Amino acid sequence: MNQQPYLTKVLVTIAAIIILAGIKMAGEIIILFCFHSLLP
Repeated sequence: MNQQPYLTKVLVTIAAIIILAGIKMAGEIIILFCFHSLLP
């Protein structure tokens, strides 16, 4: 029972890292697409 809050904290941290990494990657992809569409 004592292990549960720690496990939840770890899972939330991992999820947050994955979400932040995904947002960063998506942002870079969007910037690249915008940059390429601006070029002639």
